[in-house]
Amino acid sequence: MKKWHYLILASTVLVFAGCSNPPVKKQELKSTPRTPPPIFKSTAAARMPTGATTETATSSADKKEATDIPTKRIIYFDYNLSDIRQEDIRILEEHAAYLSKNPSIPMSLEGHADERGSREYNLALGEQRATTAKDFIMNLGIPDSQLTTMSYGEERPIKFGHDESSWWENRRVELIYP
Repeated sequence: MKKWHYLILASTVLVFAGCSNPPVKKQELKSTPRTPPPIFKSTAAARMPTGATTETATSSADKKEATDIPTKRIIYFDYNLSDIRQEDIRILEEHAAYLSKNPSIPMSLEGHADERGSREYNLALGEQRATTAKDFIMNLGIPDSQLTTMSYGEERPIKFGHDESSWWENRRVELIYP
């Protein structure tokens, strides 16, 4: 019986010895300089062509037009509604006046919702809010070709809280210029 133990032990040692790998030479790694990805401080810089700077991408006339853009660019909505609030009518009227003076400048209306509700429902609600704001501006004489809508639903919150003040800031339409 002892012979069997020795035979099993010897065959196990041979099997493991046969499975060992030959030593591998370590290769020297060559370091190459890395360039970090670009970080943009504003959305306007992110939309510029590669290699363009703010000085080359805008002329003095464009800078004058950019200063005329109304400063308030967000309108807010009540829970589960897409009706324009009385307080926000003036904001939309100011943007319509700016767009009528500058017919070559487009505007995008981005609709958002708070986190309550399903993803599909919030996307539809964000689209409905953006469309309501677009229709209001179009009724003030701005052509459809100058306006686009986009819905992000609950995907891009401004505040990440789970309370009414956070939800309030996330129920919005942002008025975006290129």
